[in-house]
Amino acid sequence: YAEHLFYKVLPVYKAPKIQINVTGNSNLTHYLYKCARIPLYTIASGFSVANVAANLMLFWQCEPIVFVGQDLAYTDDRLHAGGSWDSDIENEFIKKKYRRKDIYGQDVYTDAAFDGERQILEWTINAYPHVQFFNASEGGVAIEGAPNCRLYELLQEWPDLAKEYSAVIAEKLALLKNDGVQETIK
Repeated sequence: YAEHLFYKVLPVYKAPKIQINVTGNSNLTHYLYKCARIPLYTIASGFSVANVAANLMLFWQCEPIVFVGQDLAYTDDRLHAGGSWDSDIENEFIKKKYRRKDIYGQDVYTDAAFDGERQILEWTINAYPHVQFFNASEGGVAIEGAPNCRLYELLQEWPDLAKEYSAVIAEKLALLKNDGVQETIK
């Protein structure tokens, strides 16, 4: 979570948590770290948690990076899946702007926000030419530099990928606690 998190979320979220500094944090954050003489590392952010997650995995030197659920288009005239926290409200405000072809050659609709999200993901891919990226979203607009694949097939190719990522995350959380940082990336 970053400093702009809604404060009521943390007390009810029971899984491990880490505070990260993302690009765009306030000048106050930079000032406090400087005063405390704590190195400030930032994780690139963007329009979506997908940007932050990908850049955190890159910071932790995980590879490959697999995008899941990044359709970057409206599916069935909806922004989120039915039953999500805002699915009924948001559908009243959808304004389709761009027609694009999805990874199957079918027409889908996207907008400036989704297109910006795609661009940020592609910039990240271009910034790390030595890292493999895959798009396992199984629909939506293609992400250049991230070949489309099925998550099931990818996990067949790398059966220990989820375990390896879980181990990296557990290791990083343990290091943070052992350093006395208390679940904060410096």
